[in-house]
Amino acid sequence: MHTSTAKPLVECFEAVIVGGGMVGTALCALLAQAGMQVALVESQSSPLSVEKTTSKLPAPRVSALTPVSQRLLAYLGLGPPCSKLG
Repeated sequence: MHTSTAKPLVECFEAVIVGGGMVGTALCALLAQAGMQVALVESQSSPLSVEKTTSKLPAPRVSALTPVSQRLLAYLGLGPPCSKLG
């Protein structure tokens, strides 16, 4: 497990999101766009990397994206790159 001792730029957060997966990262981005001070805490150094996802096929975890989820990811600027993964 990697831990960071770097002091954050902000010492007080309005929200702390635990888990940097698809849902946690999207929530963090939405709250930050709304102007909130948000911290995202993740135990892995890069949980959503394409290399990690495609190196162990079939993937041990599968996610289905509904049309609403696809619109949310597109709104966050993540639409086209995600479609290339599947």
